[in-house]
Amino acid sequence: MKQVYLDYQSAKPVDPRVIEGMTKYFHEAFGNPSALHQVGDTATDALDESRKTIAKFINADEDEIIFTSGATEAINLGIIGYALKNKKKGNHIIMSEIEHISIHNIVKHLERLGFEISKVPVGQYGKVNLRKLERRITEQTILITVGMASNEIGTIQPINEIGKLASEKGITFHTDAVAAQGLH
Repeated sequence: MKQVYLDYQSAKPVDPRVIEGMTKYFHEAFGNPSALHQVGDTATDALDESRKTIAKFINADEDEIIFTSGATEAINLGIIGYALKNKKKGNHIIMSEIEHISIHNIVKHLERLGFEISKVPVGQYGKVNLRKLERRITEQTILITVGMASNEIGTIQPINEIGKLASEKGITFHTDAVAAQGLH
């Protein structure tokens, strides 16, 4: 029986073009960018160039790009950091019920720290209902987090509308866009 692999969102073989493009970094620019020697300088230059490319791709400033070991670390840094910094403003966070496990783990941690978490149910096809989301907003809401796309069922959330609602209410909106690469 032939095997069919359907989990390319979480892990896939490396495209040969990527391997070719990365070869120089494995052999020439492999140094520690913090080191004070030529190999370190070469690595710093490569890192700076990568930062510029990514910033341009997502229409951000270069100083807004932070490299982490992966999506879970980045999400932890963003959500936990934001929540703790803004706890005096409020302690309520809203999320969809179908967020990635990394988000569920973060909110469990934040609940232990005294945060209130509301989970918004989704419809038959996995979309967040904006009216239900809006009804969960309180004076204490400081953050709404809804993934842009589901890596399991493929649903694309109405993040523009969610972002607009959050902005109108003065609430920060976070989206995990890892599964949405190439959609916008």
